[in-house]
Amino acid sequence: MNETQLASFLLQGHSEAVMQLRLAGTVGTTILELLEQEHATIMMQLDDICGRPERDLAELRPGFLAVQMMLVAHSLAEERVLYARLKQHETSFKVALESGADHEMISRLLEDLSGLDLGREQWFTMARSLRDLVQQHVETEESEVFEKARDLFDQAELKVMAADMRAEANRILLAVA
Repeated sequence: MNETQLASFLLQGHSEAVMQLRLAGTVGTTILELLEQEHATIMMQLDDICGRPERDLAELRPGFLAVQMMLVAHSLAEERVLYARLKQHETSFKVALESGADHEMISRLLEDLSGLDLGREQWFTMARSLRDLVQQHVETEESEVFEKARDLFDQAELKVMAADMRAEANRILLAVA
């Protein structure tokens, strides 16, 4: 299954969350500011889901589906816009490649969480693993990847990339909505 097919599978039927993501970010922000906003939103939702083990899984499902949709669209758009540009430079190629590998692990965990009939304990264990992996990825990205991006691109380029990322996320969401 290629990345577009995986995104389509994971995002089917989540129109409310799709609209939320499509409206994310404001005009004039850089891609780094946009990513920080999305990271904060995603982490807040993951913390909420993982912090409610007393809740029935059915009650948590809409929140999980929303964060799943956001992570998939965010990761694919980020890969196609920021990482693609970083991979063009020898000084940032490795960090972009490693961060892309994180996205693949996150996608696999999302697929496991959404596709398996897991017991309550196992589901929460995997959800916490997902949260921890995303948190580690965000910390690395916001330090190492962002540093490379700031070194390579000026503010104008970073603002264009933000617009490109919004457009790419919209394309992804429209393709699967």
